[in-house]
Amino acid sequence: MDENTIYTAFLASLNDLNFEERLLDVFGSAKAVYNAPEKLFFDIEGVTAAKINKIKNAKKTFDIDGFEERMKALNARFITRNDVDYPEKLLQIPDAPMGFYIIGDETVLKMPAVAIVGSRKVTSYGVECTEKITSVLSQKGICIVSGMAQGTDSYAHKAAINAGGKTVAVFGTGIDMCYPSMNLNLKRSIIYNGCVISEYPLGTRPEKWNFPFRNRIISGLADVVAVIEADRRSGSMITANHALDQDKTIMALPGNINSALSNGTNLLIRDGAIPITAPIDVLEQMQIYLRQDGDDVREEQNNKIPLENDEKLVYDCMDSEPKSTDELVYMTKLSITDVIRLLSMLELKGYITKASGQKYMRCL
Repeated sequence: MDENTIYTAFLASLNDLNFEERLLDVFGSAKAVYNAPEKLFFDIEGVTAAKINKIKNAKKTFDIDGFEERMKALNARFITRNDVDYPEKLLQIPDAPMGFYIIGDETVLKMPAVAIVGSRKVTSYGVECTEKITSVLSQKGICIVSGMAQGTDSYAHKAAINAGGKTVAVFGTGIDMCYPSMNLNLKRSIIYNGCVISEYPLGTRPEKWNFPFRNRIISGLADVVAVIEADRRSGSMITANHALDQDKTIMALPGNINSALSNGTNLLIRDGAIPITAPIDVLEQMQIYLRQDGDDVREEQNNKIPLENDEKLVYDCMDSEPKSTDELVYMTKLSITDVIRLLSMLELKGYITKASGQKYMRCL
């Protein structure tokens, strides 16, 4: 590891991108910043005592001499903006990190990519859609980027791996950490089938203010950002806002207007995001057209077996929220026997799918 990489990792450990850039402009190199006497920092206009203390603390905590050995022990790298492995997509965002830590295969960072983000409290509808969309994208050679949080993120990573695809997890902690801790096995699988990355120094614990800023990297690595489920005030909406600033394509999964977890996605669609009605919608944005047995999947969906009157009555009562047979009996005024029979027919014809707890919902 060359010394410029090590000193750049030190400078990046300040976790203050604008300040880091300012110091580079003044001193010319990260090594010069590290070696500069304290009095020189007072001569820089606008540099406060608090920022000087930040430099002093970084010098105490960042182990310049032991950095390379520690990285070797983790089988990790630190990739700077000057490195050929730094992805061009990330360089193009307004606040590209000075460098980032990585464990795994750095080449996946240059693959066509879709960021899939959503709620930690994902519904059965969100799980099914996440898995279906991710599986199709992965099978077409598209890398899945997410944040390894509970809920949507974890389902996206797992679905990509299960489909034989590649996936990237962007951490809001150091890459030597695992948050949440229950995802340790998932972290190992992601490293084996892609990589984990973070701009935060080794040992950085999960602080809530790190994650919103981290989200710009999730969107920055992607060509398309797909929001599965999100409340109006959520990390996924922050990612969507970063994507907007980065001029990325934003897509969102339509949902029940009465569901809090669809408030954000429906708002995105109202404001111009592209609705996801099927995986092929995302593929079209990636300029890839999915074929199945020589026929376009969208045509195949449009040529489903027509519904009988009673089947349509039941189907029209259903949406993205799972419904029980009792609810459908009440809504349709049909007998329980007829509802069960019609649900079976709708499932056979590919219009609905069984959710948890003996409930049913529309297919994506």
